[in-house]
Amino acid sequence: MTQTDSLRIDTHEANAIMRRLLEREGFTYVGRVTLPDGDHRRAYHKVNPKGGI
Repeated sequence: MTQTDSLRIDTHEANAIMRRLLEREGFTYVGRVTLPDGDHRRAYHKVNPKGGI
């Protein structure tokens, strides 16, 4: 896998374990995403200015 300086991920609203993991690993909550089927997800983003997440 190639290293990158930015990573985005989303998870179900009710997935508290994953939300805590993402926040612990330095991801920032950036908003809510609505999928085509109407399901909602919480979106997170992590930036590493030095590269290589």
